[in-house]
Amino acid sequence: MEAAKLDRTITQDAFTFAKVDDTLLLKPMASHKSSNKVIPDEDLTWRQMSIAKACLLHHMAQTGWPEPHIIALAEFYLNLESHPVRLQVNGDTVLLSYQAQVRREWHEALRDTNDEPVFDISVIKRSLPSPMSSGGF
Repeated sequence: MEAAKLDRTITQDAFTFAKVDDTLLLKPMASHKSSNKVIPDEDLTWRQMSIAKACLLHHMAQTGWPEPHIIALAEFYLNLESHPVRLQVNGDTVLLSYQAQVRREWHEALRDTNDEPVFDISVIKRSLPSPMSSGGF
């Protein structure tokens, strides 16, 4: 889902590479469209999410994210893996939806420029405000 929103979050002066025949070109990233094969985070299978989170954590470390952020996100996924809701009917689906929403909100909070501390993503809450509050756990 994040990739599907890419064109709304890129500045107009950012560029990406495009290959046309044997020529490599630069083109504005704002004109780049995400793949039609992108699967929204909440529609991933548990296995797909597990693979994606391992890649995400690896690349966060490789690109110099602050260690406390990486640790908090790793703890978040560890707590999801062992959460008792997983044993319930549709438990994985509920937790996949939860992780998609909470992770997105956490990343948005990190982008915020104010000096307030970001919420602790590793703490799994029993319910969330809209849209999950009606079907929380």
